[in-house]
Amino acid sequence: MLRAVRARTWLTFLVLWAGTAVAASAWALATPMGASPDEPAHIIKAAAVAQGEWLGQRSEQSGVVEVAVPRGLASAQEWACTAHDSSQPASCLPNFVSDGKLTPTVTSAGLYNPVYYALVGWPSLLTDDPRLAVYGMRVVSAVLVSFFFAVTMTALLTFRRPFIAGIATLTVLTPTVFFLTGAVNPNALEVATGAALLSVLLLLVRGPELRSPAVAVAVVAVSGALLANTRGLSPLWMASIALIAIVGAPWPRLRALLARPAAWAALAALAAGVGFAVWWLLYSGTLGSMGSFSGAGAVTPVRAFVTMLVDRAFDPGLIGLFGWLDTPAPEITFVLWSFLSLGLVLAAAIVARGRDIAALLMALAMFFLIPPAMQAASIEASGYIWQGRYTLIAFAALAVTCAVILMQADPAVRLERRVQRKALILVVALVTAVQAYTLLFTTKRYAVGIDGWWGDFLHAAHWYPPLGPFTWVIALVLGLAAIAVVWAAWAEKPVDAEAPVDVEAPVDAEAPALLLPTR
Repeated sequence: MLRAVRARTWLTFLVLWAGTAVAASAWALATPMGASPDEPAHIIKAAAVAQGEWLGQRSEQSGVVEVAVPRGLASAQEWACTAHDSSQPASCLPNFVSDGKLTPTVTSAGLYNPVYYALVGWPSLLTDDPRLAVYGMRVVSAVLVSFFFAVTMTALLTFRRPFIAGIATLTVLTPTVFFLTGAVNPNALEVATGAALLSVLLLLVRGPELRSPAVAVAVVAVSGALLANTRGLSPLWMASIALIAIVGAPWPRLRALLARPAAWAALAALAAGVGFAVWWLLYSGTLGSMGSFSGAGAVTPVRAFVTMLVDRAFDPGLIGLFGWLDTPAPEITFVLWSFLSLGLVLAAAIVARGRDIAALLMALAMFFLIPPAMQAASIEASGYIWQGRYTLIAFAALAVTCAVILMQADPAVRLERRVQRKALILVVALVTAVQAYTLLFTTKRYAVGIDGWWGDFLHAAHWYPPLGPFTWVIALVLGLAAIAVVWAAWAEKPVDAEAPVDVEAPVDAEAPALLLPTR
């Protein structure tokens, strides 16, 4: 089985996609209705877009619009009874009404770009049961987002240093990422498309020669166009990712890529995607209608910038913050992912040379400087609105950049195969155990409150997800096991196949135009 996965890149991709989707769907089905950040607003927006109502009627309240959705979903705002109170079990959820009659309601997500919501909102057309509709939207979102995470790992594996590729992938897939991937929220799609865009761009300009570069170029077009249309600041993130790829690209490789007609078609698709995103921002006024929060009109932009840079750069939302930012992950979760992420960055900084240093500095600037700059720009009108999860795309881009630098370091900078195998087993065991424990811990929070006793969780819970909590913990473990199988399969390739490529050598512009390496 391992040999079959290793020999067929398309099978590698499918197993990774299935594993990531199953793990994310476990979170989707274990999380109570409306128990992720602003999810009721996103649910109503998705249902409205599915009904053909992309914008709705503006209200007097900034950023809030009125739309018509099935009655069972119109009351979604009432589902957030656990928000901001980690001691409140999900037993407070109201009775759900199965009624498909269109009913007016309001949503604070009404001005957002409709592309994500059009892709995930259609299950609300198939049933009048609001719970089935929401679970359907969550699973569709999980499958969609997982596609691009699978693209990311497949692209990194193609660099032929699978040990580093696996470490980087598991670093990006923090518990928060799985939680958001299983929610009705465009945040995770932004992270996944950003990671896919950067990894495939770097593969094209720094990786081994591809048997099928046209497929990789098409992935760039699709992931980039989707990225631009996920959230209001996504075009800025997209531009930052493009700069990392350009700065890190050898000019002969970049010129050879731009000599391909497929590359110009991809650029046209990207321009169209960005064009629609910018048009929507201007038409809807999304960025000017973000509401008013703490600090609005009372904090200067300079102070906001310094506060974000010094006090909030390492936000817990990057690793494990659930519910409505009210449920932090267990301490071991932060310890493990801090070790993985800092290890990647430090190792890349040690081996980086030439353009690698420039690319790494660009990725670090994306992570550390863009959030403070955006918060400073909006502090006077909107207050402190930035959350750690908004920086996840920069976190993923930094991890991908570091991985590529390490994978193309001097061949002497390499662990022995025997040591790699032991390290792989250890990392997989730790990540799987901590991911499973984090999901179980979060489920306990909704069953008996965050300070509730584990015994009550097992025998006197106030709430359980469908099929019980352990069903979804097992599903999460199985999904992660699928990812581990692929990683192990590629890690067993012959040593010669892991030799880094000459990144300076131009790729033949007339080579057979598809994401498979030449073997």
